[in-house]
Amino acid sequence: MVFGNISKVQVAVFAFCVAVALTLSSPSSRAQEEFPLTAGRNVVIGTVSVDNDADYLYVTLETDGRNMREAHLYVLDEDPGRRLPPGRAPYRSEYVYYPQHCEFAIPLEERGIEYGDTVYIQMHVAVPGESAYGGDIITPGRGAWYGIIAWQAAAPAPSEPDMTWVDIPDSNADYPAQNCPAQVGFTGKMSRYPTTNAQYAKYLNDALASGDIEVDGDQVRGTTGEYAGEDYYRLDGPGSTAAGANNGGASRISHSDGVFTVDSGVEDHPVTYVSWYGATAFAEYYGWRLPTEWEWESVANYNDNRTYATGGSLKDGDVYLANDSGNDSHEFAEYGTTPVGHFGTFGYGMADMAGNVWDWTSTALVDRRVFRGGSWINDEDFSTVSYRLWLTPDYQLSSIGFRVCR
Repeated sequence: MVFGNISKVQVAVFAFCVAVALTLSSPSSRAQEEFPLTAGRNVVIGTVSVDNDADYLYVTLETDGRNMREAHLYVLDEDPGRRLPPGRAPYRSEYVYYPQHCEFAIPLEERGIEYGDTVYIQMHVAVPGESAYGGDIITPGRGAWYGIIAWQAAAPAPSEPDMTWVDIPDSNADYPAQNCPAQVGFTGKMSRYPTTNAQYAKYLNDALASGDIEVDGDQVRGTTGEYAGEDYYRLDGPGSTAAGANNGGASRISHSDGVFTVDSGVEDHPVTYVSWYGATAFAEYYGWRLPTEWEWESVANYNDNRTYATGGSLKDGDVYLANDSGNDSHEFAEYGTTPVGHFGTFGYGMADMAGNVWDWTSTALVDRRVFRGGSWINDEDFSTVSYRLWLTPDYQLSSIGFRVCR
């Protein structure tokens, strides 16, 4: 590659400056953007990537095959308006031999960089090249040697709740589901269990930190997106005394001083008093979705014409296989709900697709949403794989939860 009329090989030093607008939430994974590394008369010699996580700002250099002989990185609080010579900036890398790839990790706290701050990044990279200035510094050509690229960093996605996924290769695609408009199977991953109180509380904390929800009295309400203004979760859901329960299916998540916490002992019980809006918002926040009712049914039915997700019955002799209103002798009867998976797994390895809590699905019937599976408050007739009910999406009940798929 030639950078001028010269036959002697020299070391050419390239300068590149990027203006980075850091708009950070509470990230745990990295969100990256890439820019060309240019030299001479805007000749691209590699790439520069900028990203961040909760602790570091990362700047990665990758050349087009040349070995870097040195790399200096400056992180500035203000746009200097010019290229700074080596050693004249608040932050400088060590003078080190690098091959074709190097990564700088700048501690955010140590540099005093806070979420929302704008910092300016400038680097000098020395690589073998043909210099038009006899080994003098080569920077991008006239009018471009101090090019600034404004970069708006996307807030990295929060860490996902700890879900247990079941890989389902092709669930019962030939099963003629009741009233189904087509024979529908499911291929993908579906959560083994209904979403728990602990998992939903994590979402509420994440979404509160990112500004996607607000607390208004005893309601948690969406503030962004399609469901802004809709009620997601009821904090004071009283539960029910049905089926021998004390406050069965009550709200188990509370909010105080900006933090959502779960009542002790019920972290692994399914979340209740969550609306369809709140279930869908949870799924979409992490890049998942609710299953359609037909996907739900084909998974619950496994690969034969089952009456229940547990098989032909909700009992195996005298042993209960599900938490419905006929089973009030278990040790969690006062809570109404039971820990997810308490009665084992069936079919593809799924749990609680008969009883415990109904699952909201994505299927709409005019202005209503369908839910499936029965619950602790209903008898066995409601827990079949084909039984379906529907309510408007704002309902928040002690018997309805949800599971997700992807």
